[in-house]
Amino acid sequence: MIEPAMTPISRTILSLFHEEPVILSARPLDGMPQTGKGPEDANQAIPHLIFNCFQQKFGSLFPHLIILEKKYLSLWAYPLSGGFKNWSLLPSFLVHPLLIFENFVMPLFGPLAAFRLWVVLQKKL
Repeated sequence: MIEPAMTPISRTILSLFHEEPVILSARPLDGMPQTGKGPEDANQAIPHLIFNCFQQKFGSLFPHLIILEKKYLSLWAYPLSGGFKNWSLLPSFLVHPLLIFENFVMPLFGPLAAFRLWVVLQKKL
């Protein structure tokens, strides 16, 4: 899965400029509505909460699923590209060099500034 990451920088940017809310007080694995609708509705923080804050509860609720990998992706290229919008602040000739640089500095800046969380799950047989 590639989901929104809630790092200090991405959380701030997403809270200010994205139409979906960031509700870090939600408890998505409790089975109760978090936003007045359903537990998964319009809260960008849910993947962060499940796979970072409530990972142990996730494991107890879904013992047949193993988290094989979890890492941060997308520092500056993603927000500069406009994401899924039809505009971009990033010139196309800079995309490849910026992505190479992002991969190099991700271990240092990922927990502070990444916009995406990559999670790989495996089902136990």
